[in-house]
Amino acid sequence: QFFVKKKEEQVPSQELSTGSEVGEKNNFTGPVGDFINQWGLGDFADDVWGSMAQGSYRGLSTDETLVAMGNNPTDQQLEDYTEAVKRVDQYGPSDERRAWNKEIQEEGDTVWNTITAYAKNPTVAFEDALGSMATLFINPTALGTVAATTATYAGVGALATAEFGGVGALPAAKIGLRHGVGIASGMIDATSSFTESVKEGLGDKEWNKENVAELLSDKEFLQKIRSHAIKRGAVVGLV
Repeated sequence: QFFVKKKEEQVPSQELSTGSEVGEKNNFTGPVGDFINQWGLGDFADDVWGSMAQGSYRGLSTDETLVAMGNNPTDQQLEDYTEAVKRVDQYGPSDERRAWNKEIQEEGDTVWNTITAYAKNPTVAFEDALGSMATLFINPTALGTVAATTATYAGVGALATAEFGGVGALPAAKIGLRHGVGIASGMIDATSSFTESVKEGLGDKEWNKENVAELLSDKEFLQKIRSHAIKRGAVVGLV
């Protein structure tokens, strides 16, 4: 039986099954969902699990997206990309995330309004933090970037303080770790931005290899969304 969380018991079940914005998709169902919900943790645990799962799949889709951002991806590469995005999208947004998005859309995408939206929907901040961690640390390319940057900084720090026993290695490694995470985060954000732009470009068309290939065959459109994605990723990486 379809498991409906406590806070949604007043929402008609047919509204939940239509995919409308009333009611969120449940990630924990059946006996497991019933067990979690009886302790009053159903909605929170469900949202957190969904964010972590979505973040993991987003991280795993980064490499496929980077290939799709290239000039001439093959049919197989586009197939891999569209399937990877489908795995990310199987976890829909929580009710709190929808409320957060609505707040931003209505009040404007500013720093203050973002803080206000988080204050009104505090669990979203927790969702974002765990989702971002899952996204970053599940991707081999991102992990490699973090590891390489950290090691490089540590080596430079050790070399610069060699006459003192290399005491600068650890402080430099910490700086390298922070910069490595920034670079990897920027890369992931760039690929997410690219996919968002592709979806917007498709409009009401179905998300599949054929439609995506047709859209990306427009080199002017591809260059535009690729440049936007790189710029956005660069900002995130610097922050």
